[in-house]
Amino acid sequence: MDATKGKAAKKIAIGLGQAIRARREQADISQDELAWRAEVHRAYMGTIERGQQNITVFKLFQIARALGLKPSDILKDIGL
Repeated sequence: MDATKGKAAKKIAIGLGQAIRARREQADISQDELAWRAEVHRAYMGTIERGQQNITVFKLFQIARALGLKPSDILKDIGL
């Protein structure tokens, strides 16, 4: 991956993590609770919210479902 693509991927991961955190806080649930609902490890959820993970589409669906949303709702939050 060249530097430009790497920077773009990082920007998306950070934006996605921020959007997930904001939606979780709006839902008034803890990070642990969201991780449990989405069937991911709580530490992994933390890395997602910090933008340290470039998650798969499947994980996005799991997280969105756990928040009672569609994946497109989260993507709209970051302008995609």
